[in-house]
Amino acid sequence: MIDLHSHFLYGIDDGADNLEMTRDMLQQAQSAGIEYLLATPHINENITGSGEETIKRRFKEINEWLRTENLNLKIGLAGEVDYNADIFNWLEHEWILFGKERKNILFEIPLFNLPVNFREMLFHITLKGITPVMAHPERNIHIQQKPAVLLDWIRHGCLIQVNAGSILGRFGEKCRRLSHRLLDAQIVTLISSDAHDPVNRNYTVMEEAYDLVSREYDPEYAQVLFKINAGKLLNGMEVQKFEVNAGVLNLSFSRKIFRKLLNDGRS
Repeated sequence: MIDLHSHFLYGIDDGADNLEMTRDMLQQAQSAGIEYLLATPHINENITGSGEETIKRRFKEINEWLRTENLNLKIGLAGEVDYNADIFNWLEHEWILFGKERKNILFEIPLFNLPVNFREMLFHITLKGITPVMAHPERNIHIQQKPAVLLDWIRHGCLIQVNAGSILGRFGEKCRRLSHRLLDAQIVTLISSDAHDPVNRNYTVMEEAYDLVSREYDPEYAQVLFKINAGKLLNGMEVQKFEVNAGVLNLSFSRKIFRKLLNDGRS
C-alpha cells in the first residue's frame, strides 16, 4: 500500500511527539503492509521560515535513520495545507507539493464550516498545473449533511482522499456512513491513514480498511484506492476514475431514513 497522508515527523504538529515515536510509527507502517509513506505535517500560519527548516531537517534525520534499518519502506515529504487566504503563497514552496512533473497539493478544510470562494480557489490552483487533493471531507459536519456538494468540486478538478479510520468508524457513526456513501458513489480517489501516533491514530487502520473494502466492495477497487491511484499521483500520472453514481449522494429525506434503518439492521 501507499499512504499519502500521515504525521510521523516528530515535534512539528499534533503527530509524533519524539524520535522514538516516529521510529515506532515507521516500523508499524511496514508491518501494516505500507511500502511508501508521505510525511504531511500541518501547514498553517504557525509555520514560519524557521519552522520550514525544522521540518526539512527532521525529515532528513529520519530518512537517514531509515537507511540504517532493515525496513522495506520509502518516505517522502510534503504538507497538509490549511485552506485559507494563504494557500496560494504555499504553492510557491515546492517541498509542500508532491508528485513528479505534475504536482499535487494535499489540503484540508475546516471541520465545522464550508470553505468560501472554493470553486475559484480550485480554478486558480489547477490553472497553475497543480492538482488539489482534499483530505478527509467525510469529517466535515456540513458535508455529512449535504454530501452532494462534493460533486461540483470534483467537476472542477478536486480529488478526494478519505481516511481509513473513517471507513472503520473511528471518527464516529456519521463519518463512517458518509465515507461508505462516498465509496458507493465512486468519487473517492485514494484512502490514507492520517496516522498521528502508533496507538490511537495509527497505521493498522490501513490493513483493516483494505480488508473491509476488498470484502464489501471489490478487491480491485481496494487496490486502486489503497495503492494504484496514490502511485499515479506520485509519478505525475492521471488517476483512475470511476463512473460517478451521483444518486447515492442525492438521497431524498425518506431514502435517507430507509438507508439509516438498513444500516442499523446490519450493525
